[in-house]
Amino acid sequence: MALTPLGGECVFSSEVGEEERQTYFRNFGEFPSSDITETPVSTAPAHELLTAGFPCQPFCRAGLKQGFSDARGELFFEVVRFARHHRPAVLLLENVPHLKYIDGGAALATVIAELEAIGYLHHHRLLSSRNVVPQDRLRLYIVCFRNPAHHDAFSWPERLLAPPEKVVPPAPCLRQVLEPEASVPADCTLSARQWEKLQEKLRVAKSTVRIVDRDGPARTLIASYRNPSSYFSEFVGNESESAAVRAGTLAQLTTAPRFFTVRECARLQGFPEDFVLKWTGQQNPNRLYHQMGNAVSPAAVALIGQAILDTGALDET
Repeated sequence: MALTPLGGECVFSSEVGEEERQTYFRNFGEFPSSDITETPVSTAPAHELLTAGFPCQPFCRAGLKQGFSDARGELFFEVVRFARHHRPAVLLLENVPHLKYIDGGAALATVIAELEAIGYLHHHRLLSSRNVVPQDRLRLYIVCFRNPAHHDAFSWPERLLAPPEKVVPPAPCLRQVLEPEASVPADCTLSARQWEKLQEKLRVAKSTVRIVDRDGPARTLIASYRNPSSYFSEFVGNESESAAVRAGTLAQLTTAPRFFTVRECARLQGFPEDFVLKWTGQQNPNRLYHQMGNAVSPAAVALIGQAILDTGALDET
């Protein structure tokens, strides 16, 4: 989504989740290779840019934070395996912010050491997609080059670095992506039982329900979003009550709020309106919330991709 408009062509993809593979097929016309740990490096053709978002759960603040002691964390070494064999000019990697801090920085140090061992110089930075999508999504991006001249020529996109209040055109807001209430599916509103359970959890935790500010960004969308018992979920209330919550005059809503729709989640990430989210025979439509929460923001990646192109690292391809 991010790099094809810049002239890129995807020549290989990998995804083990069957429902995720189906979504990929519906949008791109092919099924990704499955388990990367069982995929020979020769399966992928030669390429100049390798992109990867290795599983974030081992490094996530909301998880157990086990890092490389979690088998999912070890999937980073599959990136190293493919990069060592194909020697692409550039690597573009993405992960959760906590990768920078887990084990006192030891996990990120391991990532950097492994990349340096196979001949790559790197830049890493925490960047939010706030200036390009209506979501405050802070992520750790790592850009690596084989050629020192290209490494030295790289700089992070100014739009991603600037304060949201100073960017032109202005940063988008939630109001621009919310569906008209009449078109929101009924099952997006919390049931009476879900609302009661959530309020009880909030009372025990001495917390308040998270209600969106329609004129600001959403919080970071997470893979477990469609879970009403989660403290990390954010809900859409009716407009008058949302204003009262922001003003601190309402400890609890008087009516049950709703989840974002799947399409709203796709918009929060910056996916286009023609991105296919539903199809005949779909087994579990709510799995799309998981997929959207795990996705990168294409608009943010496109800016980084352009910054990579500006170094000349891919001019010979």
